[in-house]
Amino acid sequence: DELFRFDLVIFGDVDPRRITRLQMQNLNEFVSRFGGAFIMVAGKRYSPAKYRGTPIEQLLPIEFNPSIGDTAQEAVADKAIKLELTTAGRESTMLQLSDRPGENIRLWRELPPVYWIFRVLRAKPGAEVLLVDPDPLKATRFGPMPVVAVQQYGLGQSLFVGTDNTWRWRRNVGDRFYYTFWGQIIQRFSL
Repeated sequence: DELFRFDLVIFGDVDPRRITRLQMQNLNEFVSRFGGAFIMVAGKRYSPAKYRGTPIEQLLPIEFNPSIGDTAQEAVADKAIKLELTTAGRESTMLQLSDRPGENIRLWRELPPVYWIFRVLRAKPGAEVLLVDPDPLKATRFGPMPVVAVQQYGLGQSLFVGTDNTWRWRRNVGDRFYYTFWGQIIQRFSL
């Protein structure tokens, strides 16, 4: 009953030992059967790696890379990663940093880099990839590695943000792009 007071549930780097299997199943049903929304922001300790094989994994619009275990990945964050909009990302209202398409693409190119992303194999079939890591060394046979992906899951929707570094977009501009990004996502998923 408490879950149904919400439209959207957001997980950051949540330790799955704090959540029972029944709570995970309830969250899965909240999205799939009752039209709720779920967002997971990847973290270096738990999310999403420690959710492998749980009802939460089923919600995610990404597939784990089987060659990488469920331990923290590349916790050293010393290499700049410039994210790139996909065609779907350029068209998504959630990722509009400007009302003018050309300026929106330019702003995304000029955003400060992130320094850590969770390595995934690919987006699930039917999911839409909005942002990728264009590094060919991280690409798989499925293409560039997804960093932000969204999918319809039953009656609801889920979104995966594969980095906990979006705060870096505040550099030299304050909260302008950070708030726009998260505000538009939350608004869309709360409807």
